Amino acid sequence: MCATQLEDLFGEISDDESNVTDNEHHVNNSRSKLEVYEHSQIAGLWCCDIAVPPAQQALLEPQLRRFFVPNLGQNQAMRFGQELLPPSHECRALLETATAMLANLSSEVLQHRDPAFDQLIANHYGPSEGIVAHTDLPRFEDGIVIFSFLSTRIMRFVMISQPHTQIDVVLRPGSCVCLSGDARYKWTHALEISDDLEELIFDKNTNEWTQFPKEERISITLRKMKPNQIFDMKENVYCEYRFTIPDTL
Repeated sequence: MCATQLEDLFGEISDDESNVTDNEHHVNNSRSKLEVYEHSQIAGLWCCDIAVPPAQQALLEPQLRRFFVPNLGQNQAMRFGQELLPPSHECRALLETATAMLANLSSEVLQHRDPAFDQLIANHYGPSEGIVAHTDLPRFEDGIVIFSFLSTRIMRFVMISQPHTQIDVVLRPGSCVCLSGDARYKWTHALEISDDLEELIFDKNTNEWTQFPKEERISITLRKMKPNQIFDMKENVYCEYRFTIPDTL
């Protein structure tokens, strides 16, 4: 990624490394070792099991919680523009990781779009909360990146043309997925809404089922709006943050 692209995403970047902290070096080194793969059964679903290392997750958590006001029931936040996250090293690394996910896509247009993202939606889920099956709205371009934090949950993908075809994808803390092509348009995705206190997950490495406690989860979704949608959307958003109940997709 060139310096111009990074500056468009994160603002001015200095070449002076004398002020770089040990933590930032750790973030940069971890990010350079991303292991990204395409799901074997869902074309266009790119996955990274450890997109955000545990140390970075711990630093990000209090920053991400500032999106929400739990005592007012505000569990979703939207933000538009190029300053989508606080200007911390950890948040800058998160955006850069999301942009790196686009590099795996076959479309050069998606790989080099500028800016890579201009819309963010943050969701906070309680243990019994989820989201109904959906595809992201057509006002957003292809190439949608979703980060998961705090707990392990299952995201269920259902093929629209064959609803009996269902694939469960395990989202662990610090994992990331990118929806493009078929995964973006031909499959719905959802999180189960139930009062069950545990999630049953199949571990393909051990060929065994494991029960995980259902705990709170934070997700960060980064998207790019289509050009003809930007003006209309901004007309409807007065505040920098917009809070709604998480059935708004």
